[in-house]
Amino acid sequence: RETMPGETMELFYFDVSAKGECIRFALAHAGIEFTDTRLTFQRFTELKNSGELAFGQVPALKINGTHTLVQTAAILRYIGKLTQERYAAGSNPYEPLYPTDPILAAEVDAVVDQDTDLMAGFTVSTYSERFGFGDLVASDGPIKKRRQLNQVRNRLHDEVFPRHLSSLDNLLAKSETGWLLGTKDPTIADFIIVPTLQRLRCRADGPPIGLGDGLSAGLIDRYPRLLALIERLMELPR
Repeated sequence: RETMPGETMELFYFDVSAKGECIRFALAHAGIEFTDTRLTFQRFTELKNSGELAFGQVPALKINGTHTLVQTAAILRYIGKLTQERYAAGSNPYEPLYPTDPILAAEVDAVVDQDTDLMAGFTVSTYSERFGFGDLVASDGPIKKRRQLNQVRNRLHDEVFPRHLSSLDNLLAKSETGWLLGTKDPTIADFIIVPTLQRLRCRADGPPIGLGDGLSAGLIDRYPRLLALIERLMELPR
């Protein structure tokens, strides 16, 4: 593991995978030392009230104790740009996690955005109050809200998720390397998508996303190439 001289990194997130796992994976694979701080809700509230979190959310990556980066994709791009420097200096055997070629970088960005689109409906229906839909859907309370939530989840399962997953599967069908963009080594696109696939597949290391929320535990299993991507990324040295 290495950091630049005088450089320290601390990742703040809860003790779950969700939005933090892709950052943990990327940092570990890049060989970048970091402190993995798992937040309690009390500690998160303290951070939020301190104003240190620009948008009041985690994950957050604190660099050298002075600069705090937020938003998963922005943090991943930062890590990817660090790997560009390490690759150019000959200290990283893998190609950069974020390409230097502008077209390929844009294609990586598109997959990162696709991850957001993939989970948008589930996120909004889960945190309905935060996104302004609390009067329409909820997991508890009036039966009408619960029924409407169930309708949303059924459509996500039957229509929305398969559409997005098929698009990712099509990328892998065109890839000669097994990575989403056909790169020699993985990019941040692979690192952000795999934890999402793991969540949808109901991993045992966190609350099953498929129990009691209208989603099937076998949603991902119908896509062998996506399963192979999960396995391929999890076999990388970390």
